[in-house]
Amino acid sequence: SSVPQYLTNANGTLFFQADDGTHGHELWKSDGTATGTVIKDIRPGSGGSLPLYLTDVNGSLYFTAWDGIHGYEPWILPSNQPPAADADGPYTADEGQSFQLDASGTTDPEEPNTALTYEWDLDYDGITFDVDATGMQPVVSFAEDFPARSIAVRATDSKGLDDLATTSLEVLNVAPEAVIVSIVDDAGQVIPTDTGGALVGLDVTLTGSFSDVGVADTHTATINWGDGNVTDLGAVVPSDVTATHAYAAAGTYTITLTVTDDDGGVGAATFDIVVLDAAEAIEELADELDELANNSDITPEAAAAVTDALEELEGKNGGKSASGALDKIEAGNTNAALVKMIKAIRDLEDAEAADPALNLTAMKQAIALTAKSLAVDAIAQAEAAASTPRDYRNLAAAQAFLADGQDLLGQSDFVSAVQRFQRAFQKADTVIN
Repeated sequence: SSVPQYLTNANGTLFFQADDGTHGHELWKSDGTATGTVIKDIRPGSGGSLPLYLTDVNGSLYFTAWDGIHGYEPWILPSNQPPAADADGPYTADEGQSFQLDASGTTDPEEPNTALTYEWDLDYDGITFDVDATGMQPVVSFAEDFPARSIAVRATDSKGLDDLATTSLEVLNVAPEAVIVSIVDDAGQVIPTDTGGALVGLDVTLTGSFSDVGVADTHTATINWGDGNVTDLGAVVPSDVTATHAYAAAGTYTITLTVTDDDGGVGAATFDIVVLDAAEAIEELADELDELANNSDITPEAAAAVTDALEELEGKNGGKSASGALDKIEAGNTNAALVKMIKAIRDLEDAEAADPALNLTAMKQAIALTAKSLAVDAIAQAEAAASTPRDYRNLAAAQAFLADGQDLLGQSDFVSAVQRFQRAFQKADTVIN
């Protein structure tokens, strides 16, 4: 038994002497609950302070006790004492991140800390206390970063006494995360899913996006196309990161999308794109046609027509005869190459007619885009060379034929499209030569 004795009511709180077997005879108080029954350890250790003559005087408790140093002396326990607030910290968090403040280190002589009221000022100026959050351990977040600043917690007991403690809080910037959503070629084919790469002179369109946990941040973006050209998109939101570019030379380029927030945080995404010239594109097409021509699943008539298309592109006798579009391009005879490409498309149409299960649209479109690449290259040279009124008239005609061809390409009329691209080349060629 703890032998509780000298039970005294002081301002609604029961005080008494008891021995818990650890601290000796000490002063205890209770509000009638287990958590509210606590010891006031006047003489630390097992000896106890032997408090006697517990007397209530206007709500304050008077008694005698021995603290182990001064002998028996009179003591007073005021009717209520303020809590000792503890804000913990300092705190550091990322913008947009939810985190928990913690005042659980707060103590009160009369009450458990869970019975106290807690208020937080999250930008304390040392004078005015503005309540921004409540609770012992509130969860907070900030949309924008800021340097370390003072915050404060105010702990208040049931009698209205309070105490204030301060600490610091810093919220760090988080860089945006950039992503390249897609890159499509001049015909709207996704690279590399629908087609292996882009063609010289033809547009590729990048669509990107980004995310940022700092929802209050603003952003700018640039696209470095990897060939010395950079597109500055200026201020952007995630839905409008898009730009178009045409490469002047074949090669493999690394495209870099960079998004920068207003605090200097940088997010980047990259994509390696293969750009082919007309000759390289025809070589790739020839490989595909060769595989198709030897596919036993297509009819013999379709295989023969595919072989004819292959010979128009790479020449007869497996490419040994210098009679294909590829040979004409390498010899500088672009007009003759375009004639061969028209014939190749017609051969592929014959293959489709011979085997209704075949759909060679992608191959026909690839040939047409290659023809357009040749026309665009010639027009670019003509723009640089034009100097006379006649030159400019021919250049305007070339551009008009190019636009017509693009319209026909959009209608999947591939033969007519290449014919317009051929006319565009011819008009441009009169300026160049």
